[in-house]
Amino acid sequence: MPTKRTLARAGHEKPLLAQHNPQAHAVHTEFVASEGMPLGMVEDELFGMTLRDVVRPFEQDDVLVLYTDGLTEAPNEHGTEYSGARLADTVRVLFRSSAKEINDGVLHSLSRFSGDVAQRDDLTLVTVKRT
Repeated sequence: MPTKRTLARAGHEKPLLAQHNPQAHAVHTEFVASEGMPLGMVEDELFGMTLRDVVRPFEQDDVLVLYTDGLTEAPNEHGTEYSGARLADTVRVLFRSSAKEINDGVLHSLSRFSGDVAQRDDLTLVTVKRT
């Protein structure tokens, strides 16, 4: 029986879930959507009414990436943002790596993408890998 985990998104960016698909011999990525208002922005009752749990399988070697919009909205010198698609591509390439190596690889990819353009927002990146 597959192991399932519950998550809820409290107004942050959609978490990125990466899983190996043995039938396709590829890594499948999904931005997991769930309803929820930003934590601390509304009264507890309204917050509780809008928050929705999402249950997904989380098996060995699966990767969950939690991040803020400072990552995906980081611009390069042309004003193009790093984007969720670029994040997903990077995680697919690094999928077999450890959580720390994935984090380091994403930050390196972002640095190469952004070049000398100053970061305009705070950035948080947390990667969880089931081993």
